[in-house]
Amino acid sequence: SPTKGAGGAVWSTTACPDKWCAAGSGSGAPPNTTGAIWYPSGVDVTLQQGDHWFYTPGSALNPLATLVGFYHSSVGANGHLEIDYAIDRTGRVDPRHARAYAQFGAWIRSCYGQPVGA
Repeated sequence: SPTKGAGGAVWSTTACPDKWCAAGSGSGAPPNTTGAIWYPSGVDVTLQQGDHWFYTPGSALNPLATLVGFYHSSVGANGHLEIDYAIDRTGRVDPRHARAYAQFGAWIRSCYGQPVGA
């Protein structure tokens, strides 16, 4: 069952009473520690603010701090993060989007790129 998470659906445990439980919580599904089956939640979010899944010219982008929050509330909760990749009508990636994706990737590598024991 999906639950509402960091801007998108969180697919995980079946403990939710309805299709979109925990709407707007901004995090992965709560753990089901007593369940017989466990699987990680998936949080899908958009780079563009306003939950725009398709390229919207001039749309504001989520800042790095927001993307980091998405990361911590999904990957940091033993789930996975799915972020959109909005291609424009010419088949290209907006340079602003490319910079934001690169900045987010650089942050992940700088923070988590080495094993703890390294």
